[in-house]
Amino acid sequence: MNQKLNGTVAIVTGASSGIRLDILVNYAGLMLLGHVADTDVEEWERMISINQLGLIAR
Repeated sequence: MNQKLNGTVAIVTGASSGIRLDILVNYAGLMLLGHVADTDVEEWERMISINQLGLIAR
């Protein structure tokens, strides 16, 4: 990990203050507004890609 990421992890996990973190959830999602029938295939595939594959490191 790079130095900036290490610092962020230390802050989030409480490593610098002795606080214990039991779980961390990092989730981002996307929702299309409107009817599915009116949605372009590309928009639908982008939403599915972000929502279902976004947590997998590539």
